[in-house]
Amino acid sequence: DTRKDSAVQKEIAGNNAREVKIKEKPAAQPENKEEEKQKNKSGFPRWAVGLTTGPDWSMVGGKSQTRPGLDKGIMIQYRISRKWSLETGVLLASKVYSARPEDYHSVNPYPNATGIYAQFQVIDLPLNIRYNIWQPEKEQVFVVAGLSSFWMEKESYLFTYNANAASATSETNIYHQNRHLLSIANMALGYEHEWGKISIGVSPYIKIPLTGIGYGRVKLFSTGVLASVKYNF
Repeated sequence: DTRKDSAVQKEIAGNNAREVKIKEKPAAQPENKEEEKQKNKSGFPRWAVGLTTGPDWSMVGGKSQTRPGLDKGIMIQYRISRKWSLETGVLLASKVYSARPEDYHSVNPYPNATGIYAQFQVIDLPLNIRYNIWQPEKEQVFVVAGLSSFWMEKESYLFTYNANAASATSETNIYHQNRHLLSIANMALGYEHEWGKISIGVSPYIKIPLTGIGYGRVKLFSTGVLASVKYNF
């Protein structure tokens, strides 16, 4: 009996020790839903939307105007990864240029024209790819390449020409007649700085025509600088 009692007491003591160890072991806590969401996040905002504006200098046949036009509009960015992004938007662009008669390829050219001065109001629809080439914390240096479509809203032409040994001018306005789908190549280099969800950037660019632009079918090159403010989410 004494041996039985001793064995029972040892078994009870062993059970108590195991119970203490079980109590001391921290129970597995279910993961907080908010923490789980954070883990599933990519670690950077995928979308950005912003406003952009800046001067634009246009050139035809190597001849540029000292008076710039103006670009302004809305841009949308989707980040595929930390390095790669897709960008699109809607820009209202003002293009100002002068050209020689040999640069002008209208279906109905003006005879004896000696010069052409033109101003466009254009809706620029870009589709670009962006790559961050340098990306320390809160800063980005990037390159952009892509294509733009031009929807010509208003084309104003002022022709100078010779008539009966005298100089004369003639003006023509054209509305909503010319569309150029993915006909302009875009290239840019830029810098951007972030403050929380807001980022401010500046981006010099060049636009290279892949076809004749507007009523005159001119090779319209553009260069300029866009400043932008974006909200990242």
